[in-house]
Amino acid sequence: MKKKFVHYFTDFIIHPPTLGHPEYTATNELLPAAKTVPMLVQPKKGVMIVKNKVIATSPGRPTFFYKGNCVTISILPTLIHTGNVNGSSGNIHFRDDVEIEGEVEAGIRVEAERNMLVEQALNKATMSALGAVITRKNILNSDISAGVHTMLIVELGQMLQTIHHNIEKLSALLKQLVLSSSFKSSHVSSNNLQPLIHKLVEKKMKHLPSLVKKYAERIKKEEANIKEKDWSEVGAELLTLFLTASTHPVSLHTITQLNHKIKQLCELSETQAGSHSYIQIENASTSRLYASGNISVLGSGCINTTIHSDSMVKIKGTL
Repeated sequence: MKKKFVHYFTDFIIHPPTLGHPEYTATNELLPAAKTVPMLVQPKKGVMIVKNKVIATSPGRPTFFYKGNCVTISILPTLIHTGNVNGSSGNIHFRDDVEIEGEVEAGIRVEAERNMLVEQALNKATMSALGAVITRKNILNSDISAGVHTMLIVELGQMLQTIHHNIEKLSALLKQLVLSSSFKSSHVSSNNLQPLIHKLVEKKMKHLPSLVKKYAERIKKEEANIKEKDWSEVGAELLTLFLTASTHPVSLHTITQLNHKIKQLCELSETQAGSHSYIQIENASTSRLYASGNISVLGSGCINTTIHSDSMVKIKGTL
C-alpha cells in the first residue's frame, strides 16, 4: 500500500507511566530507577479527550508535537488535487498538507506549510514544503525543498540566542546603575538610557554591535524567504538601539520588552529544529534537492542533480 498523508484514526489510549527497574553498578551498589512522570496530553483542533482516550472529531492527518513531558495532538486537513497541476489550475499554496494525484507541469509552483505528496511526474516545477516532500515518479529539471525555511529559522534563532544573552547581561548592569546613588544625582534620565547603553557596550560588550549588524544583514538578504515579520521587526529594533542615535526614549522597560520578543523567537527556533523535514523520491534528472533532514532516492538514482541535506543522503541507484 502506498504511503499517504490522509488517513483517519478512531482513538489513541493514554497510558499511565510504568515504574522502572532498579539496577546495580559494577561495584554491586544499588542504582535506583529514574522517576517517571505522566505525559501531559493537550488536544487541539479536531481532537477531544474522553477519559483516557484521544478521539478524532474530524477527518485528516493526526500530528503530534512533543516538548518535554507535554504532547499536543491535532488533526490537520489535507488539500487533494485530483488532476494535473498546470496553467489551468494555477499555482498551489496551502497551509497544511497537499496531495497531488496527477502531474506537476512546467512553470508551476506548489507550496505546503506541512507535507507534500505527488503521485505522478514533475517537469520544470518548483515544490516547497516546511515538512516532508514525497514523489512517486520522475523528476525532471525541477526544484524541490523541504524545511529550507526551517533551516533559516534555526540559524536566525542561534544568532539571536547570543544577542539575547548579551542583552540580559546589559540589563543587569543597567539595573544596578539606575538604582545607584550616583545615577540618581546625575543628569541622565531613566527614560533615555541610550547614551549610557552605548558607553556600557563600548566598554563591556564591544562585539555586540557586530552581532546585531550581522543579524540585520542576514534578515535583509533572506527577506523574501522569511514568512514571519517578527524576525525583521526585532532586527530593526536592535539596529535602532545599538547602532543609531534613537529619537525615541529608551528605558529599562524598552529593553526588557525587546529581550522578551527575542526570547520568544529563540523558543520558536528551538521548536523548528525538532521538526521532521525530509525528501523521498524515486529519481531525478537535472534538478535541485534541498532538505533540512534526510534525502532518500529509492529508484534508479540522480543524474546531473544538486543535492543538499543537513542530515543524511541515501541513494539506492546511480549518483
